[in-house]
Amino acid sequence: YLNFIFLNLQLKMDSFKRTHDGAEPSNMQPMKRSSATLSLLVSNEHAGAVIGPKGATLNAVRESTGCRCAVESTPTPEHERIVTLTATSVESAIAGIDAILTALFSAQSPPTGITFLVAPQCVGAVIGKNGSVINGLRTSTGCDIKVQ
Repeated sequence: YLNFIFLNLQLKMDSFKRTHDGAEPSNMQPMKRSSATLSLLVSNEHAGAVIGPKGATLNAVRESTGCRCAVESTPTPEHERIVTLTATSVESAIAGIDAILTALFSAQSPPTGITFLVAPQCVGAVIGKNGSVINGLRTSTGCDIKVQ
């Protein structure tokens, strides 16, 4: 799962404009680095594992990774809650997602799957040409990855 997140973050947080062939033009100026926001859905019953007692897990994720993270207080109609993580670097985003997933899968009754919300403009990069990226992720992780 971290390979997927890293790929998504690399696309969103690349601090330089590149030409079509990937070479850096000589007049290239660094862009202002902004934060990247990642979102995932967790069932209402698993939201407590992410939040922790009195918010302890969320606070620990914030302190250890430097990410901002929050869990929506109102569930979706499907009884899921949106967990949002905002980071200013790829490293902190990976650490934040790792901490959240560790909390989820350490729960007494862990979830059987995770749904990541991917921006429409990034879906093509997740799939790759002729499905090469998503198939590579399926093979390397053994995960059943679906794009809906």
